[in-house]
Amino acid sequence: MWKQILHQLDPRCAKHKWSHFFFGILIAFCMFESLIMCLFALNLVNKPFTGFSAIDVGNKAVFVDVLNQYHWTGFRQGLRFKDVIVAFEGKPINTYKEVQEQISKHPVGTPFHYTVWRNDKINQITIPSDRFTWQDFWLVFMLPFFTAFVLIDMAVIVYLLRPFASGTWAFVLFSVSVSLYCIGGFLCSFDSSYVFLFALGCGVIPVTIF
Repeated sequence: MWKQILHQLDPRCAKHKWSHFFFGILIAFCMFESLIMCLFALNLVNKPFTGFSAIDVGNKAVFVDVLNQYHWTGFRQGLRFKDVIVAFEGKPINTYKEVQEQISKHPVGTPFHYTVWRNDKINQITIPSDRFTWQDFWLVFMLPFFTAFVLIDMAVIVYLLRPFASGTWAFVLFSVSVSLYCIGGFLCSFDSSYVFLFALGCGVIPVTIF
């Protein structure tokens, strides 16, 4: 079996060369983004943050996403999934990252005032800043990271065993796209500059299925 695998992976075969090249690029890209994700999450630990996670939706507003935890101050103060935050301390919001940068300059527990749009109504909510703990690291970061890591490993194993089977590349692209979805979903919930990863994963997944 191993002789067959080594023959299939032989770079001297012209028809294998480009397949191996693109596969290597995909896996290297996923591993690089996983490293970025890990360093980003570690940088959050024990630092003040908003008390909720959100994604920029344009038009100077942010959308409260599904990563929020019950013990975070945002949820405890009444903020809910699908709420749209349109102002921070009485001023229009440009990006979630800007709000986070302002909050990081103050001690944990400092109250901040948000204007929230929900069900066609405007609400005023005061949310104290929170601390991103190691518990949050494991709850919010490790699940998508572990999922992405397992999928990348599965893609490598399938490609090594059957690099030219009819369904191999479909599985590889599916694994990579879901990995990017997991990685991008976490990153863009705290920094909108990574939203392209989330969008890329969302765009490729349906193609690989159908």
